[in-house]
Amino acid sequence: MTPGRSPAVGRTPSSRPGRAAGRPKRSSTWRWPVIAVAAGVMLVGCGGGGDSAAKSVDPATGKKADRVVEVRMLPERRYEPDNVAVKVGETITFKLKNDGDSFHDVTLGDEDVQAAREKEMAPMGPEPMGMDDEANSVTVAKGETKEFTRTFDKAGTLIYGCHQPGHYSGGMKGTVTVS
Repeated sequence: MTPGRSPAVGRTPSSRPGRAAGRPKRSSTWRWPVIAVAAGVMLVGCGGGGDSAAKSVDPATGKKADRVVEVRMLPERRYEPDNVAVKVGETITFKLKNDGDSFHDVTLGDEDVQAAREKEMAPMGPEPMGMDDEANSVTVAKGETKEFTRTFDKAGTLIYGCHQPGHYSGGMKGTVTVS
């Protein structure tokens, strides 16, 4: 063996990259628990758990949702539930799940809004279609789920209806009762 050389490595401590001469080797076993804890914190912070309502915001008011209401769009051309009760000032995220066999949509508003949407959709023809989402209307393709969030600031009753061809006139509507 050459004088000044380590028998295990064959180099002097000063010739090893990244370590100063005479400095003892540090253990890296502390790194794995720290990395695991940091990864866990990042997962929780990025949605690894918790309430999805906390992440949903009404674009008109900037308010976070107080709760989530799941509304299923069924093949029988109806919504489940077909009546949702909310409190004045409450912000709701509607999670719209299309379990149907074609496009469905939700237009939220009073009778006048529903009549205007029905008139707008009438010349589009008899085939169901996807439409661009608007402030009070969301289209959901078969098998998909979408969300929209709204704040209800006045007492009263609103309607949510599907305006795909024949759906609204066939009874695909529900109510939001605000009290």
